[in-house]
Amino acid sequence: MVELPPAPTAAAHEQLRPRLVRHVLPFFELGEQAGADLDRLLAEVGLSRRALRDAKAQVPTYQMKWLLDQLIAQCADPELGLRAAERTNLIRSEFLGNLIRHVIEMSTDLLTVLELLAYFGTHVARTIRIAVTVDDSVVIFGVVPVVECPNELYDCFAGACCTLIETLGGSGLRPQEVRLPRPCPASPERFEKFFGATVVFDAPQLQLVYARDALCSPVREEAPPETGALAASLTQGGNALALLIRTHVLARLAEGVPLLPSVARKLGLSARTLRRRLSEARSSYAELVDEARRERALALARRAELDVGRLAELTGFTDASAFARAFRRWTGERPGEYMRRARGRTRVLATGSQETEATTRTS
Repeated sequence: MVELPPAPTAAAHEQLRPRLVRHVLPFFELGEQAGADLDRLLAEVGLSRRALRDAKAQVPTYQMKWLLDQLIAQCADPELGLRAAERTNLIRSEFLGNLIRHVIEMSTDLLTVLELLAYFGTHVARTIRIAVTVDDSVVIFGVVPVVECPNELYDCFAGACCTLIETLGGSGLRPQEVRLPRPCPASPERFEKFFGATVVFDAPQLQLVYARDALCSPVREEAPPETGALAASLTQGGNALALLIRTHVLARLAEGVPLLPSVARKLGLSARTLRRRLSEARSSYAELVDEARRERALALARRAELDVGRLAELTGFTDASAFARAFRRWTGERPGEYMRRARGRTRVLATGSQETEATTRTS
């Protein structure tokens, strides 16, 4: 009998969080094909084979990590994560697929899709932090898991994200560079062939670097979102209604702040019901609009090509002075001061990242 690691103490509470088994189903399938005793491994954590098809089956994080470690060790395949990525379709996943289709409907280009996925995914998933950094020529899509992951899981997630972006942007849309927080494998050329890009290993975090112009094209049409299914899925994580509303507002700020009745219709609710549910959650539509404007303003402030007037327009203000007052309330600084400081920090970080990568390639 394989000895399981001891259950973590209360100090390691994150290790006890439940994780959905279906999220790593490709690893189970590949592990069994490679000869792993899947039934025995599942039994060690109190699961049966039926759990692999159960959308609600969960195990604590430490048990999930143990299962993955066992499967990876028994497979002994340095390209296991890439093979798992080939079997992972984020658009067809139960919750994330609904979220992606929902965001597509609200977006005019692929860059907006990625920005909204980063915002929404970070707030809802809780197990990862996603960031989209935009400068004059490139877009960096970065993912940082809350808990430590096996190298193969980084490979899988990077591959699945690249496939998602290519699906939405069109065949042939590949990153310029893929940065993986894992040691260089014995055959790095296989990774570069898989991603169709330069791959940097031992990176500080997982990042996909794309040419900015490539992400400014319209998104390929996808099936319309199932708003009811999405709303039902989101009830599992925090104040989901507030997050959903902020996402609607964020996507439309450049056209002006949407009226509450139009947002309610998008959610399949009456305006009266929406106000009541927000009141029950101790919130209001005006507060959510203000939060969305703040999120958007701070995210756009790093873009070198935007001045204060354009920033005001993109955050739904018709008057630059009203925007300046709101910005000072949010940050304690004038917009121009904040933008100069934020852009200076972005340049410093970009320079440091380039120096780190140059050192890594040299070594």
